[in-house]
Formats: sequence, C-alpha cells, structure tokens
Amino acid sequence: MIDGLTILLWRAAELAALVLLPLFVWGMGRRVLHAIDTIEYFAVPGMMRFSFLSGAITGLLLLVVNHDAAYYAIDSVFHPRGPWAVTFPELFAIWLDPARYPPETLWLRVQGLDTGDPVTVLALVAAGLAVLVVVGCVRYFGYGAPRAWLESAVIWCWGVAMAVYVVCAATWTLHVMNFWVLVLWFFLYRYFTLKAH
Repeated sequence: MIDGLTILLWRAAELAALVLLPLFVWGMGRRVLHAIDTIEYFAVPGMMRFSFLSGAITGLLLLVVNHDAAYYAIDSVFHPRGPWAVTFPELFAIWLDPARYPPETLWLRVQGLDTGDPVTVLALVAAGLAVLVVVGCVRYFGYGAPRAWLESAVIWCWGVAMAVYVVCAATWTLHVMNFWVLVLWFFLYRYFTLKAH
C-alpha cells in the first residue's frame, strides 16, 4: 500500500516537473531577453510570434523526419515494453536528446522542393515566416537589425525545442498514465460541459 502510494506520488512529481520545467525556462529566458532588449524588439507586433511559429513548425518536422510514425500508434504508446516505456531521466537522455534530431535529415527530405510532399510545404511555410522576420528586423530596427536577428534566433530555437519537448513529453505522459488518461479526460469533459451550461 505504502509502496504504491510512493510510486503514485513520485509519478505525480515527475508529471508536474514536465509541466513546470518549460514554464520556468521560458520565464527566465523571457526575463533575460527583456532585460537586454534595448531596441524594443517585443514592441513590434508579430515578430516574436512569427519567430516562435517558424521554429515550432521546424521542430515538428524534425520529429516527423527522424521518428517512425509507428512510435505514436496507440499500441506503441501504451505497450508496457514499448518505445515509451522509459524512466523519467531516460526520457531526457533518449527522446529529448538533441542529437536524435539532426537537421540534415530534414534538409535531405526537402532539398528536392517537391511541393507534393507535406513536409516540404511546411518547411517552406517555416522558411517564409523566417524570411518575414528577417525583413521585418531590417524594416523596424535598421542598424539594430543584427541584435533583432539574434533575439529572433533565440526565440526560433525555443520554438524548435518546445515542439519536440511537448510531443515527446505528452506521449510519455500518455504511456505513464495509461487508462487513467480516459478517467482524466472524462472529468475534464464533464467539468467543461457543466461550466458551459
């Protein structure tokens, strides 16, 4: 009984850490960027959003080209000895290891510019957003453009990291929670349904 409760509390702490870690990093990073922002980068509408969105799309594409889609099939996610049956530290060492997502794989996939390939189309969208940011930095910041490019690059990298992190952390959480996901979904559904009425 006590062992089961200990395991449950430990799992809850791990899941809470998964949520709090990116919030903490983003909060600290945002504070640092605001502290060194002498060009009022964040005052320009859309600059940060476009940078982040371009990075997030790129991060999702890195997942697609570097992972087998079978990893995300229901039987793989919930299999007790499947690819997601790893410990909390192994989640970071295996699934969230940056070396697992080499950009060369994405480049090899899109360099033919096959517009019939959804990956290529999304890569072009991400590149288009990045170009808008680069041009916008020149337009709004003039000689301060290099600093704006640097801030945009940091936010772009954050977008890449968050896309990979959210997908892998969510999939691992589904594996850990198993059938409790359905219970949680039911309570959330009931809560929001009753709140709407």
